[in-house]
Amino acid sequence: MTKKHLLWCLGAGLALGLMAASPAQAADKTTDPAAKPKAAQKIKELGAELDLTADQKAKVKTLLQEQKDKLKEIRQDASLSKIDKAAKLREVQQTFADKLKEILTPEQYAKWEKARNEAQAEKKANRQSKR
Repeated sequence: MTKKHLLWCLGAGLALGLMAASPAQAADKTTDPAAKPKAAQKIKELGAELDLTADQKAKVKTLLQEQKDKLKEIRQDASLSKIDKAAKLREVQQTFADKLKEILTPEQYAKWEKARNEAQAEKKANRQSKR
């Protein structure tokens, strides 16, 4: 797993990937253990990439769990249209980034943000090349 991919999965990738999938497909992907790294693995890799302290790791772990719960709730809400789900997913993304910014040092956050932006560009290019 590349650094960019890990950081992407931490924030934007998870939400954006779910926007393109139907709720049933998204539920199937999240129940497949091989579909994405476990939170513990994300914390370990993120900790190494950003040199997180033990306190930061604990806070990020809690933040990831909150994000996972919110994303699951959005995916399972049959009353939301696809557009409404996409908007809510973006809100969860932004909330995650805002809370992460409070946990990380400015240098750590800048490194995470740069990698996330690069991963977004890479993912977009990959999607366009498949068309």
